[in-house]
Amino acid sequence: MNTNDPRFELIRRCRDGEASTEELAQLESCLREDTDFRQAYVRYFNLDVALGSHAESRAAVNEILASPMAEGTSRPARWLSWRPLTAAAAGIAFGIFGASMVWAYALPMANRSVERTISTLAEGFENAGLTPPRGFPRQANEWAGDVSAPVKVESGVAPIEGDRMVRLGQASPKSRRFSYAWRILDLAELPVPSEGETRKVEVSAAFNTPGEARPLQYQIRLAAFSQEPGEVRRIWNHEPVLFDTVLQHVGRNVLTRTDQPGWQTVQASMEIPPGTRSVLISLAASEADSASAPKEYYLDDVQARFVVSSPIKN
Repeated sequence: MNTNDPRFELIRRCRDGEASTEELAQLESCLREDTDFRQAYVRYFNLDVALGSHAESRAAVNEILASPMAEGTSRPARWLSWRPLTAAAAGIAFGIFGASMVWAYALPMANRSVERTISTLAEGFENAGLTPPRGFPRQANEWAGDVSAPVKVESGVAPIEGDRMVRLGQASPKSRRFSYAWRILDLAELPVPSEGETRKVEVSAAFNTPGEARPLQYQIRLAAFSQEPGEVRRIWNHEPVLFDTVLQHVGRNVLTRTDQPGWQTVQASMEIPPGTRSVLISLAASEADSASAPKEYYLDDVQARFVVSSPIKN
């Protein structure tokens, strides 16, 4: 492509944070409509360097760049939706679907770092055969706790997405205030961190409680451990050991107002310390008034992803 093309000025202004909203929209339109210009854009910012040694991902990007983006094409789409380009995040995102993860790469222009997202959990509880065990999970990638098998519409509550959701029943033992759903993520299933790389986990979950409007408490806790998933159970159940052992531990509590019944989405994030092997996701619901009798709660649309930031070496 001719580098005197005025559209390269749009790229430069976008890179330097000088582009207006209209110019950013114009650049995004050009990238959508012109395959040659899209390839030139990638070459301009040397995306291959950002992708490092992920050869399979790099090949997938090349395939995407070589494919047409004509409207109405019947070819199975491999693109995630394009993210609007803004002055604060002037980058281009590519979605690459793998066997069990979704990778998204973005190239920020100002600090010369690359960010990629690994989606590890998108749980809508659509598997009618799911039978979560009671108590704490004994291995990675399974639900456990006070969780029912997936149900459809129940007690006047419909799933927030899809056809099913799960119920968080009365806590066991009954002396526990919260009803829990637990899941452990095994970081051994992720790529080995590169030098200078930082990672964080982001989790969201939707809660609902039927019945009269009243104060409720929903909670997400995230904890990082150096131990493998099978060892987390004995640590989590012994509080003195837990706080001597856990590498990182964050929590998010949301108190709903009595005039806000219905689904409530709670979000939490946590930086992942070096040496982390397992990440525990703890989802819980309770009456905000500790004197109230425990009720039943519903859980749906649980999402978890790792956001990985790596410096780009010159």
